[in-house]
Amino acid sequence: MKYFFVLLFLGVVINANAQHRYRITALEGGTRYNNEFVRNHPSLSTIQDNAKMPVSFSGEGYIISSQGFQQDISSGIYLHLSRFINDTTFNPNRKLRIGISGSSAGIGVYGKKQSGNIIDTFSEARLSYVHSYNILSLDIATLHFGKIFWKRFRPFAGAGISPGISLNSKGRFSSDTTNSTSFIFNGRRYYDFSISTSDREYALKPLIYLSAYIPIGLNFRVSKTLDLNLESRLNINITHIKTTEFNTGFSVMLSATYKLF
Repeated sequence: MKYFFVLLFLGVVINANAQHRYRITALEGGTRYNNEFVRNHPSLSTIQDNAKMPVSFSGEGYIISSQGFQQDISSGIYLHLSRFINDTTFNPNRKLRIGISGSSAGIGVYGKKQSGNIIDTFSEARLSYVHSYNILSLDIATLHFGKIFWKRFRPFAGAGISPGISLNSKGRFSSDTTNSTSFIFNGRRYYDFSISTSDREYALKPLIYLSAYIPIGLNFRVSKTLDLNLESRLNINITHIKTTEFNTGFSVMLSATYKLF
């Protein structure tokens, strides 16, 4: 499974070169910052089901809050393929971009309960499930470049799709309880505190990820062989573990492109 996307990536590149007379014309590397607009938040039972070996914790009496799927920083490397118009000239304004990217994502559920009188006896308990995913994605997009203005700038837009799967992802369960008891000695009130903690790490079931997006950006020509790119993406994201969730998002990518031809 670790090499599935690498083999698929090579297969797409070879097929594009062989059947559609594409030529690899550039190599691009970049980093993207993601902002998810989360609609659905996980329940305690849902996040427990996402573990390979569930942690048994009922959460009875706790006030439960949750954090939806959050994808943070991702980095990738991409090949630009340009299709030949005839035997000697390729179209510089239309490109097929194929790459592999890696990203981190997280999701969590938290709980809290309190009891007792804060003056005499007081107890506060907390729990948290935090799931961290490492996602490997294949990225395929068609890009259409506009006319050059101010001698160095070119706008571009297109459409893309990015399927992915999580690898070696981990979850962590933690709980702690703080008890405070007061007593009076020689007319003065004293407090006695005790803290008990529990912490456990466990493996997660694979997360399947799919993103369809519209890239819109600006290309800046630094030299004959080097371009800088600022790209924004509007995303529709699908994640599936035991249930399927749909979210929308926005991301910004900074990248550099080295021209091979």
